[in-house]
Amino acid sequence: MVGGTLSLASARDLRSHLEAGATPILLEACHGEHSKDFTLPGAIRLRLEDVDDCSVDVRDGAPLRRRGTFSLLPFETLRGVLERHGISHDKSVVVFTQTQRAGGIDVAVAARLAWCLLLCGVDHVTLLGDCVSAWEHLGGK
Repeated sequence: MVGGTLSLASARDLRSHLEAGATPILLEACHGEHSKDFTLPGAIRLRLEDVDDCSVDVRDGAPLRRRGTFSLLPFETLRGVLERHGISHDKSVVVFTQTQRAGGIDVAVAARLAWCLLLCGVDHVTLLGDCVSAWEHLGGK
């Protein structure tokens, strides 16, 4: 069931691939209520709560672990969530986040979703190493 490859790309890399005709699924990983309006063109927002059996510590908002499951929902449920978003094993997926924590981008949110996709058998997952602001800086709209 564990899937394929994970790669890291920059906004510049992503732009080059899109200009060359690549058509990956763009997934914006978020946690809780997402307040940012701008995202990459055509991106789908997917909340970690949609793939995790999430409970948070009321003191600091950190996720509580569930022993043995790494807090992911059962695979049958995960498959349904991913399929509703058009994600299957043979699709190329780029994951990024705008979620903020401690004054910066919380890349762990995107990394967790990327890990979940690989665990569910997605063949190629790319983690966008820089953020949407880098995309905007390159003139992306």
